[in-house]
Amino acid sequence: MNPISTKGKQGFTLVEMLVVLGIIGILATLVITVLNPIEFMKKARDSRRMIDLQSLNKALTFAEFDNISTGNASTTYVSVPDDSGGVTTTCSTLGLPGLPAGWTYQCSNSTNFRKPDATGWVPVNFSSLITVPNPLNILPVDPINTTSTNLYYTYVKGSWELTALFESTSYQQKYASLDNGTSTVVYEIGNNLKITPDAIASRTNTTGGGGEGGKANGQACSAGSECSSGYCVNNYCCNVASCQTCYSCNTGACTAQTVDGAAATALGCTQGAEACRKCTAGTCGYYTSGQHGCSAGQTCNASGQCAAAGAACNEGDQNTNKTYDGNNYFCDSQLRMWSTTANIGGAATTYTWGGYGVDEPTDSCIGIADRPACNYCDNLTYVGHSDWVLPSCVSGAQNSNCILYQFGIDACGSYSCTPAWDTNAQADYYWSSTEYSSDGAWYVDFSDGNVDFDLKNDGGYTRCVRGQ
Repeated sequence: MNPISTKGKQGFTLVEMLVVLGIIGILATLVITVLNPIEFMKKARDSRRMIDLQSLNKALTFAEFDNISTGNASTTYVSVPDDSGGVTTTCSTLGLPGLPAGWTYQCSNSTNFRKPDATGWVPVNFSSLITVPNPLNILPVDPINTTSTNLYYTYVKGSWELTALFESTSYQQKYASLDNGTSTVVYEIGNNLKITPDAIASRTNTTGGGGEGGKANGQACSAGSECSSGYCVNNYCCNVASCQTCYSCNTGACTAQTVDGAAATALGCTQGAEACRKCTAGTCGYYTSGQHGCSAGQTCNASGQCAAAGAACNEGDQNTNKTYDGNNYFCDSQLRMWSTTANIGGAATTYTWGGYGVDEPTDSCIGIADRPACNYCDNLTYVGHSDWVLPSCVSGAQNSNCILYQFGIDACGSYSCTPAWDTNAQADYYWSSTEYSSDGAWYVDFSDGNVDFDLKNDGGYTRCVRGQ
């Protein structure tokens, strides 16, 4: 008897039953999609946000290489237009959260805000690029692009950082939480992911998520309320004066909350880019820089505890070899901190870049699980710090700005680039975090200082950086 044609109890053949089951599976998928169109649209908008910022990031890379002005330091550029003044304004009508002392906002008006000629919201004249043709016909903006929802793009120079708030949980978990920035819901890209003010970097979606019905993160509580001197943290307001009580930031008067240690952590009381929130059992205090309540020589760590501050590169330490807790590190001309060459048991160790034959979604191996060279730096705790990354280069432009100072050396002539301060340094090539193609990635050769690319599955050395 042919089993394929065997009748079931209801008179169907096995083939017919399989066809019916397949149709049911397709219909189930369609039902799920139809029943959850909101999440589907959130993902679609998040996908666009990711592509937009990646395009802007590449364009800024080429602008820096061509020595085109990329804006002013201590300025947060916002993609939402503001017509309260001339071509550029301070965004005073948009209700944006307060910034640290010395910082300001800048917006463009609705006529110019998408122009890529330095009058738009990103103040860079991309039309004057020399290395490559202008890749941007218009400046991208967030699909929602309103400050009332916190769904807008920002740009900060120094070197630079771009941000966008993701709406969907899947994009927050898959991309935002792995980009080495300061937020797990805001997508951050650039060559310095620690410079956007905390009030902006920690924003949440007020249309459906943290902060709904209250004020944006970093925004002061209502005047006259019990905690008017505080700032909102995940819909809670912490009084800066007493730093002892959390208050609700919902409309009306702030309401005191009882917050234990676990709840305080859930409220986002962790270290931020421009501010530090220190949590203890029963209380949650929001402390701006220099007011975190720790003793001299200590800082507030990611767990909200006072701890040793770790090694530092202070003004005057340019091009200086230093030690901390018996370990060497280097401060370059731009006061970035460099680790010694990767080692296990004291011996220099090579790592594959990884991802051979795979194009990276962000043109960088940072934050991707199976990239050994990057993972070494991502997981490194050294001289009191754990925020090390593999240095980046300009993708697709050989010998551009992937140069020696990016790898902890400011000069290299006829001698090899192996300074005495790095006892593990090798006259061999060192990986960057930037791919050349799906098969290759850029490196700097420590034997002569040249820049080139090699196959991602070949072995190379690594040196890690903080503050890039």
